[in-house]
Amino acid sequence: LLEALERRFDKMLQQQTRIFKETLSLHLRLKDSPTPPRAVVDKGQELGNGEAELSAEAEKVLEILREEGSTIVIADVIADMKGDLDGLAARLRKLDAGEYTQQVQQDVMETLRELIEVIKEELDKKQGGEGGQGGDGSEGDQEEDLLPTSAELKMLKSLQVRVNKRTADFDRYVKKEDEERARIAEKQDGVFFIVMEYVQG
Repeated sequence: LLEALERRFDKMLQQQTRIFKETLSLHLRLKDSPTPPRAVVDKGQELGNGEAELSAEAEKVLEILREEGSTIVIADVIADMKGDLDGLAARLRKLDAGEYTQQVQQDVMETLRELIEVIKEELDKKQGGEGGQGGDGSEGDQEEDLLPTSAELKMLKSLQVRVNKRTADFDRYVKKEDEERARIAEKQDGVFFIVMEYVQG
């Protein structure tokens, strides 16, 4: 099962990396086109659909993990990532390819890399003969957990770090947007006063 999950996550990482690179390109095209042409709109839809496909793949992984039943943290990590993918799909379909969208995509890629790393470490242990006991180290005929507690805790810590960073990024993003709105308002006021001076003059 671990090997199958590793292959799934690796494929998802490749697809998300491609979408991320194309999102960067889309962002540049949007900056150069105040009124985006049809090709740019279609590209946003295509990238949004790609994120939706990844969300569907994440749901399939969740179903596998729920059926397996021994992991809680990893399932929560996947569910959190699926929520990000759903949000990305909506953003890109609205042609929001900006900084915050790109940051969420990078978070998804980092999550997938960490999942792959955790699985590879566990597979290496099993191949080295260290994985013959259950997740709590007890002996007997108890079924072995998919991943040990240490791996789950590692993913939980990483998830918390990403949540904290996302909060800071979002606050910065909102502040940046507010500052840009204030700057535009100042420019509008400036134009108004210039017009008034011209009229009165």
